[in-house]
Amino acid sequence: MEKAVVVLVTDGEPNGCDNNIDHISAWAQQAHDDAGILTFAVGLEGSNESQMNQIAMAGGTQSAVLIGSGSNA
Repeated sequence: MEKAVVVLVTDGEPNGCDNNIDHISAWAQQAHDDAGILTFAVGLEGSNESQMNQIAMAGGTQSAVLIGSGSNA
């Protein structure tokens, strides 16, 4: 059986078609509820930790993966 996932990677605040973090989280929640699709939120340095965690929780993965600067990034 195949499983679909979403990996959202960002280095900052949303800017584009829809900047509303509540809308983005709602889409992740709907994908998870309707089809079991997990959303993994990966925040590079400069991303908003609270927003990334909100998206991850809505998408069923509990918390974001946060990557800072340095040699291990």
